[in-house]
Amino acid sequence: MQANSLENIQTRGKTVTRQRRHTGPTESMSRALKSLAHPLRLALLDTLGDKEMSTKELQQQVGSTQQNVLQHLGILHDGGWVARRRIGPSYIYRANTTGTTEVYELIKDIIYPS
Repeated sequence: MQANSLENIQTRGKTVTRQRRHTGPTESMSRALKSLAHPLRLALLDTLGDKEMSTKELQQQVGSTQQNVLQHLGILHDGGWVARRRIGPSYIYRANTTGTTEVYELIKDIIYPS
């Protein structure tokens, strides 16, 4: 079990003290795996594969709105599954590492054995 400590939070002009949980590797892994738990996020990872794609390209490929695609790409980015780089006003996305694609394929093989 991870150690807890106190933290002070400023809210509505008042300072509130609460417990803060330090996350360890299992909590980090849990958050990363939870970030995959949506059909659109899995479709985005599957579409990316080992390519780099713009938001617009991804939107066209998965057939969703730009706002929805951006929201789910943000969650995948926060979970460590995708990386992005800015080109002008937009971003180009790719799977974060080759390991990302391998993990995705492994999960597919577990769920859909051949």
